[in-house]
Amino acid sequence: MSIRKTALLFLWLTLAMLIAGCNFPLGQTPTPDPAALATLAAHTVEAVLTQAALGTQPPSAPSAEPTRSSTTAPSPALSPPSNTKEPQCSNQALFIDDVTIPDNSTLAGGQSFVKIWRFKNSGTCCWSRTYSLIFIGGELMDAETVIPLISQVYPGADVDLAVDMIAPEAPGIYRGFWKLRSPEGIYFGIGPAGDQSFWVKIEVTAPPSATPTITFTPTETSTATPDLSVTPTDTPVPSDTPTQS
Repeated sequence: MSIRKTALLFLWLTLAMLIAGCNFPLGQTPTPDPAALATLAAHTVEAVLTQAALGTQPPSAPSAEPTRSSTTAPSPALSPPSNTKEPQCSNQALFIDDVTIPDNSTLAGGQSFVKIWRFKNSGTCCWSRTYSLIFIGGELMDAETVIPLISQVYPGADVDLAVDMIAPEAPGIYRGFWKLRSPEGIYFGIGPAGDQSFWVKIEVTAPPSATPTITFTPTETSTATPDLSVTPTDTPVPSDTPTQS
């Protein structure tokens, strides 16, 4: 039975008691003041209706077994967002050939040369003039560290990338490593994942040692001069006397 119906039933019972008390004959035990009973009934009904309006319920007995609270696992910490903007396309290069200065080329110390690589744009991004060739390590060989591209390279197109360099003076083997960089600051290169660098590798040889020059100086020699003078000799004169036979 709802609270509202209980209150109404209580009110009707109280009124019935009041009416019955008024009809008792004189001389019997005096009944309580009807006005007081009516006031008490009114306050009781008001309290019951207020409790029903607030939706309060009498406290229930505690359960025998406490309810186990569920434990929520802490969520993993989120990594801070990167300042590098990821492009919607992919950047990757395919090495085709060393146009100049193949690996282990022999150069003299201090010799100027131009290294040229040939690549194919194997990604899906167009390499604009905001892309750059970047030195990342090894021997710089007097080259610029950042060299912007001079033309656009569309996906699938080939391009020759050149760098002016000077061979070191000391003899030895030298190698410099390079990559490409997008406008978003993302470095990329060659290989299956497009993350490997490409390089220039030269060998500087020692200059040949000087060979001594032998100079021959002619010396004066005495030469025998033939004697052309004639020494006269006596010539026999024939005798006038004939010889006897």
